[in-house]
Amino acid sequence: LVTGHGNQFSDLQLDVAFIGFDTFSPIPSAVLLSLNTFGMNIAWVSLLPFLAFCHSFQSSSSSSSTSSSSSTPFKSIHCMANLASLLASFDMFTSLVCVAIHRRHLMVWAIFAPKFMLDGVLYIVWLVT
Repeated sequence: LVTGHGNQFSDLQLDVAFIGFDTFSPIPSAVLLSLNTFGMNIAWVSLLPFLAFCHSFQSSSSSSSTSSSSSTPFKSIHCMANLASLLASFDMFTSLVCVAIHRRHLMVWAIFAPKFMLDGVLYIVWLVT
């Protein structure tokens, strides 16, 4: 991959946990590693309100009827958040199906199970943010 991220535990970029520290500090190191692994997903979820506002502004400016536009951005945020969690759960479900199909495969613990576990953690990140 271009960014160096992968679906195996050995692909975690552990060196980012030690950037800016002379000694090992567990909590800041865990925060840095989590931001490196899930940072783009957190950034995308945090942009959902802005995207919903732009979508509601565009739809309100293009429509000629004046409806209750004050609740439209909140409805858009809710719809986009539901869509994002649906996509994350679909990704986790497809990983689950792959693990179930390849349960007797030689590489199940090297490829499919870590992908399933990372998708589960990513889904929790989606729900928390």
